[in-house]
Amino acid sequence: MTALSAEGQRRLNHTKPFALHAVLTATKVWAGSAVCKETAATGVRKVASGLTAPLFMGFAVETVDNTGATGAKDALLSEEGYVEVTTITGADSLDDVGTQVYLGDDGDGWDTTAGTRVSVGKIANFRDGKFIVFYQAAHLRSV
Repeated sequence: MTALSAEGQRRLNHTKPFALHAVLTATKVWAGSAVCKETAATGVRKVASGLTAPLFMGFAVETVDNTGATGAKDALLSEEGYVEVTTITGADSLDDVGTQVYLGDDGDGWDTTAGTRVSVGKIANFRDGKFIVFYQAAHLRSV
């Protein structure tokens, strides 16, 4: 799947308050984008395959275009909650509840295989042909 190039619609049910995170230099984060922070970086960016040790930070609530230095603008993120997902590669039924899920880009590249993807959360439910994924920012996880 390809990365978002416009605002995306995600059905999110937030369970924690939103948080602000500094955006990397020359980075645009679209509303609905999955957002991560690479371990050595000081700001956040959209999730993309092949990043160096990315940590999931949440889903962008609004679009931010940072044309300045890192931190010149902040992204408002939903750090924890539930998101409805139509397709997850490697999952197909209620039997997959509890399975870890990953994103390879900020669009719909959901998968049950880590590879070079970022860990987002776990499948919480499957109903009406759709998955409900519990997502949680890496810094909120207890383990």
